[in-house]
Amino acid sequence: MSGGNGAWPTVTFSTYAEFIEALVAAKNHRNLSNQHIERMFGITNVDKNLGPSRSKNLGPMLFDAYLECFAVQFVMQPNPAAEERMRQHWEARNTARVRVHAQPLGSAAMKAAQSVLASRNGKRGAMLRMFKTTPEKRTAIARKAARARWRGVRRARAAPVATAPPA
Repeated sequence: MSGGNGAWPTVTFSTYAEFIEALVAAKNHRNLSNQHIERMFGITNVDKNLGPSRSKNLGPMLFDAYLECFAVQFVMQPNPAAEERMRQHWEARNTARVRVHAQPLGSAAMKAAQSVLASRNGKRGAMLRMFKTTPEKRTAIARKAARARWRGVRRARAAPVATAPPA
């Protein structure tokens, strides 16, 4: 295998830390330095992703870049021990709202839903704000809003009206 040093390691992981260890094993198998990976793919701070500190997590772009850089792919398979532990949670759930073979929503439907949801959330936020504030604070907020409204009305009345010059 080119770029490697012997048989390719088969790695099984079920945690994020084990996943990172698998990427480090692939990097080591390919004899790639952090500096070379940074130059080759424009990835910065490889040592913060794959180094001992691991202070940064992988996002989708880095995930794709590392897979390409190390020329690896992942195959997902069931974990029988985890299936046994999770079975009681799966069987006890309410399946009434589970969508099987659901069609994706179009952009028009999404825009219509967004305006409805924004309105509902705005009303909820206003109600929460009302319940959390004292009556004195609510009065001050209402007074400030009324001043702002009247300020606009007064400015509109005070603005000179442009008239057409006499012909």
